[in-house]
This record gives sequence, C-alpha cells and structure tokens, in this order.
Amino acid sequence: MDEQRAFDQGLKEENTLITDLTTCARLSHNKALRLIKLSKSTAYYRNKPRPCPAPKPVLQAVAAPTAPGVELAAPGVEPTPEPWQGKEPAVSSVRQALAEHERQFIVDAITAYPQLSVSGVFNMLFNKGIYRASLRTWWRVAKQHKLLHKDRVSALSPVKRSPTPRVKPRLEATQPGQVVCWDVTFLPSLVRGKTYALHLAIDLFSRKIVGAKVAPTENTSTAVELLTQVLADNPGVVTVHSDNGSAMTSTRVRRLLADHGVALSLIRPRVSDDNAFVESVFHTLKYRPFYPKVFASMDQARVWVEEFVVYYNTVHPHSGVAGHTPQSVFDGSWRAVHRLRVQALDAHYRQFPQRYVGQPVVQEVAGVVRLNGARDDGSVQERVGGVASLLSA
Repeated sequence: MDEQRAFDQGLKEENTLITDLTTCARLSHNKALRLIKLSKSTAYYRNKPRPCPAPKPVLQAVAAPTAPGVELAAPGVEPTPEPWQGKEPAVSSVRQALAEHERQFIVDAITAYPQLSVSGVFNMLFNKGIYRASLRTWWRVAKQHKLLHKDRVSALSPVKRSPTPRVKPRLEATQPGQVVCWDVTFLPSLVRGKTYALHLAIDLFSRKIVGAKVAPTENTSTAVELLTQVLADNPGVVTVHSDNGSAMTSTRVRRLLADHGVALSLIRPRVSDDNAFVESVFHTLKYRPFYPKVFASMDQARVWVEEFVVYYNTVHPHSGVAGHTPQSVFDGSWRAVHRLRVQALDAHYRQFPQRYVGQPVVQEVAGVVRLNGARDDGSVQERVGGVASLLSA
C-alpha cells in the first residue's frame, strides 16, 4: 500500500511539473515532456487509460446436439460404426507424387545450371526430349529446396560491398561571414528545353545573398568568378558548402578555396536536405508573385535576379531570422529594430494584460545557426532555469 501511495504521489508531482513548464515557462507540451524525458504516449494514457478488455466467458462442457432422428447409444453400449469410419484416406496424392530419384534429378538439374532460371532449365531439357514433371512441379521442388533463381544467383555472385557511407555535413555559424552555402538553379527561357543557370551563394548565419551570377549553363568558370567575389567581400569565410556537382567539385574551385584557406564541405549523394538553406532561397525566388515564370533573354534574367537580391536582402522579412531582413542581421542593425519591437509589445501588454498568459517575449535572432546539427535549446534552458527558481522559491 505504501508503494502504491508513493507511486501515485510521484505521478501527481510529475503532472504538476508539466503544468508549471507549460504555463510559467511557456513551453509547449511536447517540449515539456522531452525536458523531463517522458514519452507522449505515457503522458496521454495517464489521463486517458486504455479500457480493460471484458473477461472472456468460461466455456463449460455441454452435451453435443444430435441431428433429428438420431438416437444416442445407451450407456455402456458401443455405437455402431458408420460405413465411412475406419477407412484409410485416399492415396491418389501418393500415387501422383514424384519418386525420390525424380525429385533428386530436378534438384541436380537446377543446381547444374545456376545462371538459368527454373523455367530455363526445364525448357532446355524439354527441348532435348527429357521430361520428368510439369513446370509447376519444378517450381515447387525448387522452392522447397531453396533453389529459386534469386537465391542461387545471390549465393554465387561476389559479395557487393556497400560504398563507404558519407558523413553527414555539420556546419555551425556564430556570426555573419563564417560559412557560405551556394548552389545552382535554372531559370526557364522562352525556348522549350533551354534554361539559364543561376549560381547563388548565401551567408549561413544571416541568410543574406552574398553573390549571384546568371550564365547560359552551369560551368566552372562562373563558379570560380562567384566564389572569388564572395571571398573578396567576406575575408572571414571559413567554410564553403555546396552539393556534388561538377562545377562545385572541380579542380579550379578546390584550388581557389585552398589558396584562401577555406574548407570545402559537400552534401551527401542524393540528400538534398544537406543544402536546405539555399534550397529555401530558391523556393522563395520562384514562388514570389512577381516571378516572371519565363525570361526572354539572359540579360532580362540578370536584371531580374539583381532586383530580387536587393528585395530579398533588404525588404523580405525572413522567418529564419525572427522576421528581420537578412541585411540587418548581416550588419547588426536588427538590434535597433528589436528594441522597437520590445517597446511596442510591452506597451500593448500594459494596455491589454488580459490577453496574455505571462509577460510576452519578443523573439531574437539565434546566436548559433547549425546545418544538420542539434537544435539550439539555449533559450529553452534559460526559461527552464527561471521556472526552477520559481518552484524552489
């Protein structure tokens, strides 16, 4: 009884802690559960336990019903056997079964020609006037002895070594100008099948577009020109991240980065999410209402891309940087805007406190931006620490 009482008390305290984390710390329910290392299913079934299945009825022995007109034999008297009782089962299947030497012939024939399918071995012998059983029987024997073509070929083929798995690229930027990500997308022209290649590079921390060039095709020369400009404008770049295209992995690009002391980071093959930040820019570019869909010439494409870069860097409120513009995060001017937001939100809170649950907080720009890295839970830990102090008090 004491153990049950202690268990119930522990559940009560744990539920109270979850409530405090969601109300005082303003954490979501899932984050609160992750923080205390409690699965969502366990928390759910605490409040809504599974219904207990109804007990199965105990079967009792009852007398077997008799057919109409059939009388049960008197106790101690053996019933008269029916005409069908006591007979051996039909032996037609035994008469039709293959003899052991016939089965062995099929097994030996299939084994002798490992590169042929069962149908191939059957037809080859059938063409020579050799017949032991139907094709379906051959397949049945092959399956029983695990001699199907896929099993035999895989057993005889050399073992294929899987390629060495590429390590997931993990990049981290703590300030603008540290990590540059770039990629190529294609802009359609008026001619079907003809496109213009947009080579575009962004700063990982601020999401600012730091370089963009349009060329007739994806090529190494344009890639070198783009990276040369980016490295000249941002001398503090440590890593350049891209996919595995021929232009990205060319000798000229590698030599350029090596000359500047910059590390080259590549995505894993066929893993598009490894360069998600640039892909997000391409999505924004092609889904703007003013996107022209097709370009009459490469000059028009270049002019439009230049205008888009200005819009994206200085006007577009980016959700990845707390709604600030990439340019303001890049040059640090976002802090002045953040102070205005804090003043406006505080004034609204003082005017309408009933609309809020606790003091509202204005989202700030993250101090660390990671590519394929663990989530930055610094803000969560800070709020949890505040809740712990409140609870201890």
